[in-house]
Amino acid sequence: MRNHYVYLSYEKNGRKYIGSRSCDCLIEDDEYLGSYTDKDFHPTEKIILSTFETRREANGFETYLHHYYEVDENSDFANKVRAIDYSGIYACFYKHLIDKVK
Repeated sequence: MRNHYVYLSYEKNGRKYIGSRSCDCLIEDDEYLGSYTDKDFHPTEKIILSTFETRREANGFETYLHHYYEVDENSDFANKVRAIDYSGIYACFYKHLIDKVK
């Protein structure tokens, strides 16, 4: 069974990375920490923010979080660009999940 989720990986000094992921394993066993390219970012931990039935839904929530936190301009994040939701799911539907990240 394919699992879809949005996660926050982080390093001890507090920098973070928000991403979405699909895997065929149990989510809690997935050691993936992100596709970041910032060579100064070295995450050691990951928090699962939410799980989804489809990758499309996960991408929508990831996009919402990227825009909410302005990850491409916010030095607290290792993300270099904001995700774009090409799937047609409007990220505003995910506002109720934002408290998990605050």
